[in-house]
Amino acid sequence: MFVTDNVLWRTRFALKRLTLFREIGRRANIFAVFEDLLAELLEPEGNWQNALKLHHDLVGKLLEHSMETPFIPVGSVWQDYILDNILLAENDFTRQVVQSEGKELPNIVLKAAEADLLALQALYNLDAASFTEALEEVLAGTGAEDTLDSWSMLPWEKLDVPEPEGPGYSIQLKQSFQSGVNWDKLLEPLIFYYRTVGTGSFSYCHAFRFLDNDSGPLLKPIMEPDPIRLSNLIGYEAQRQQVVSNTEQFINGFSANNLLLYGERGTGKSSTIKALVHEYGERGLRMVEMAKQDLGKLPVLLDLIRHRPHRFIIFIDDLSFEEGEVDYKHLKAVLEGSLEARPRNVLIYATSNRRHLIKERFSDREFTGDDEVRAQDTLQEKLSLSDRFGVTITFTSPDQEEYLAIVEGLARQEGMDVDPGDLRAQALRWALWHNGRSGRTARQFIDDLKGRLEYESR
Repeated sequence: MFVTDNVLWRTRFALKRLTLFREIGRRANIFAVFEDLLAELLEPEGNWQNALKLHHDLVGKLLEHSMETPFIPVGSVWQDYILDNILLAENDFTRQVVQSEGKELPNIVLKAAEADLLALQALYNLDAASFTEALEEVLAGTGAEDTLDSWSMLPWEKLDVPEPEGPGYSIQLKQSFQSGVNWDKLLEPLIFYYRTVGTGSFSYCHAFRFLDNDSGPLLKPIMEPDPIRLSNLIGYEAQRQQVVSNTEQFINGFSANNLLLYGERGTGKSSTIKALVHEYGERGLRMVEMAKQDLGKLPVLLDLIRHRPHRFIIFIDDLSFEEGEVDYKHLKAVLEGSLEARPRNVLIYATSNRRHLIKERFSDREFTGDDEVRAQDTLQEKLSLSDRFGVTITFTSPDQEEYLAIVEGLARQEGMDVDPGDLRAQALRWALWHNGRSGRTARQFIDDLKGRLEYESR
């Protein structure tokens, strides 16, 4: 197969012209598969059967993207793939855009970005009719002319998608690219998008988990965060208001404190923090969950989120340290004491069942004969970690009436029609037989009671 010039040649040339956006398509190797397909179709020694295999591989990958993308479709699966990846671009250029914080980028960089957008527009404009016509030309004389039906499911065919509804800058921007205007004219609104909405998964996901694996540290998006809302939480209004007020200050650009939520298990410490994702995610808050064993990588995490347009809360749940564990030193340095300043867009919210976080012994407070000259220094170092959180909020176990008030409030939220006296009696028995009085125990009791009532009424 050999063709001197047609739409496939021009498309292949556009693929090779990418500079700043050359990483687009790498995540699923879609552009690489497409380039291999074009090579098979255009090279003299090309094999049409292998080209057909690559074509269906390409279609499969594009369909997978269409099922996973966070953005509303506006065109063909091929077009949406290109547009989605422009919005999700995470490369040196987009990072520089975000870090420049309104400053002008070098003209040579802007020109390169405009050229890339025009190359991507050429790829975007490939349609089913043009590809089919070019394919007929390629297959002519090869004995494979009657295989055209095997090239169905063309990814460049327009989809019958409903008109996108609702607000959203991503939808507006995708429609601007779809409008037919030259894409180099859209660089300015694209830069505005990166600076306000963010890049990569930060542009659509509100919760992340820090992972450090063989491929290096990364932030894994949490697509289905815990659905708990602040409005679902009952009791502890004063404690919750402290968390809300501090978070409000933070997301509005004012000074705020790192928080330590300390208290008995099951009192709603973790739920209070997790609920902030739904309350403030649309206003630019991003939450990153970090395990205690990864605290040594805390400076790495800070570098990943520094200079982003969002406000980040690093969430460390059930924070405490046993004798001999030294990871707390990394946290101390970040909270207060490191030469490098903590980013202004980052706070740390932690929960713990221990007031002072680090396990203490009576032997820490008396002479033990282990030759340590200044044992009090060791004790003060242990106590100083919790002191470095600006605010400590205490969650105590509820008394009987507070526990029952939580039970009754949860029952109302679930719309349960239960005799109040019977509800109270069952709730007290449940607490006695199970984990004692707490918000968690109340939630578990209501879940069990609701399930039993629904099962019995079926």
